[in-house]
Parts: sequence; C-alpha cells; structure tokens
Amino acid sequence: MKKAIAIIAAVSAMFSCTTKQESMAELAERVYDTAIQQCIFLDSNTPDGMVANTYDHLGKYKFTPITDWVSGFFPGTCWYLYEQTGNEQLKSIAEKHTLKLA
Repeated sequence: MKKAIAIIAAVSAMFSCTTKQESMAELAERVYDTAIQQCIFLDSNTPDGMVANTYDHLGKYKFTPITDWVSGFFPGTCWYLYEQTGNEQLKSIAEKHTLKLA
C-alpha cells in the first residue's frame, strides 16, 4: 500500500509541474531558422555542377547533377523559405541554384 501511495504521489507531482510551452509562432520561427541555416550550409558546400539532394543514414550530405529530375527541389525549397521569411540571403541562394538549371 505504501508503494502505491508513493507512486501516486510521484505521478501527481510530475503532472503538477508546469513547463512553458512553445507557442506556434515560436515553433515556426525556430523551424524556419533551422531550415535557413541548413540551406546556407548546403549552398556553401555544394560542388560545382551539382545541387543538394539529401543525406544518408550516416548524416553525410548527398549531391546530384543538375540534370537529375530532383535538381529543382533545393532551389525550390530556398524559394519557399524566402517567400515565408523574406531572408535576402535565401533569395540569393535560390537565384544562384535556379540559374544552374537554366
């Protein structure tokens, strides 16, 4: 019985603790900031004649030739992020990688 009371008390204490939850606006800002940093990183590490594609299960980034069918995904992602954030560096990156496809 004492063990059951101790468990109930511990669970009650755990649920009575309040933590500040992130607002949707804060979450969106954090996610956009992370995505922007990833695009900047990929841009600065993409070899000539290639575009960012994905990363493998080991965390290594993979790039694809500009002739591949997915070659517009990275510039498109940069354009969407620019549209949402107004970040001029993203616009520059998007233009640069879009021109590769021309």
